[in-house]
Amino acid sequence: AFRKVGPPNFAVWALEGAQIELTNNTFHSWRNALHATKAEVSVIGNRVHKFHRAAFVIENPTSPADVIGNTASSDNAGSKVVSISGLTGVVADNKLTLKSEAEAPASEINEKPSP
Repeated sequence: AFRKVGPPNFAVWALEGAQIELTNNTFHSWRNALHATKAEVSVIGNRVHKFHRAAFVIENPTSPADVIGNTASSDNAGSKVVSISGLTGVVADNKLTLKSEAEAPASEINEKPSP
């Protein structure tokens, strides 16, 4: 089981200045599959199962973050595939599947225009 609180419990923890390309991975039972702060980020074609709130958390990326074609499954209708604050690139074709197989909104974006 994953921890909802406490020390970091991220599959990938991208610190300031990191360059991250997550492509075609599967993550299971992590608080977040990715937690990135002030990093360059591209997240494409991943699958995430059993996570807390958002599968991918991206805060203040150094360039527009692309998050494309990812799938996350959750028991919680309030979950999101991606939460981005800051520069947003292409965010498309992300799908949240609930146990009931109904779709829910996939993204929460607090967008700043790209320069």
